[in-house]
Amino acid sequence: MLPLDDPLELLLTRPRDRAVTAEEDETWLRLVDVPVALAARAFPACGPDAGGSAAGPVLLAVHDALLPDNAGVYRLGGGTAERVGPLGAGPAELECDVAALAMAYLGDRAPSTLAATGWWTVHDPAALPRADALFATGVTPWCGTHF
Repeated sequence: MLPLDDPLELLLTRPRDRAVTAEEDETWLRLVDVPVALAARAFPACGPDAGGSAAGPVLLAVHDALLPDNAGVYRLGGGTAERVGPLGAGPAELECDVAALAMAYLGDRAPSTLAATGWWTVHDPAALPRADALFATGVTPWCGTHF
């Protein structure tokens, strides 16, 4: 019942004696109102990240077959997120569906990892490090509550 990144094994004298008995999904997220969810999430202000690269903004196209009002192009960065137009209204640097956005939203998966595995589409490779910086969090998401 611990998160995957729990440091307990680092405190053990013999960490290989610890046995993982199961891994189960604890948190599942479906963004039902993408504009509100993105506006509520903290995105770093534009400027250099730890590696000296610009942390934003990024233009992200989001698709949602179930809730079409979520579809659009969003500018992320500068401390905010805003819809800048409908899909196809202008060039997006990155593109994903709402399920893939949810993976990055909580900070569990980096956009570059999602792009490498086919969940996100890259139209401008220079946007990936900026998106990684924008979606990065200090802690791995974990719920720990069965519901």
